[in-house]
Amino acid sequence: MQLSDFESCYYEIGLNRYEQSCLELAKIEELNGNLEKKDYYYRAASRASKYRRIPIGYWYSKYQPKLPMPIANSTMLSNENLEIICKYLDNEKHGRLRQLGLSECRICKLDNGNADVYDDKYIWPSGLSHYLRKHKCELPDEFANYCLNQTNSET
Repeated sequence: MQLSDFESCYYEIGLNRYEQSCLELAKIEELNGNLEKKDYYYRAASRASKYRRIPIGYWYSKYQPKLPMPIANSTMLSNENLEIICKYLDNEKHGRLRQLGLSECRICKLDNGNADVYDDKYIWPSGLSHYLRKHKCELPDEFANYCLNQTNSET
């Protein structure tokens, strides 16, 4: 698979940020003629792809114009289920990838986290629970059910 194929995959299925960074560095090294470093980053990206998670809760920004805007008051979940899901999302047991700078809530403009959080299957921004608690935004049914099932299996 060529580098350009990997890059197109990023936009179609959303690779983790580490993998994306490796691909970008490989492209820079290739342009600089440093093929040894290019191959190193290419291999790192390939290893990272084994740990790819499904991205959930990422919203439109000037950097990601193809993503949807969050819609307030769109969830059909009960307040009880929303709180259970929020507790799962905020659980300190999950892995965290710190990012540079804060994300801003697309609805109320408050600072809203600076990390990506992940479990074995999904990755989401650390501020996703804010969108559920404060704005009652909708989640994909599959993800909401997954969070509820994970919480039930922990008790």
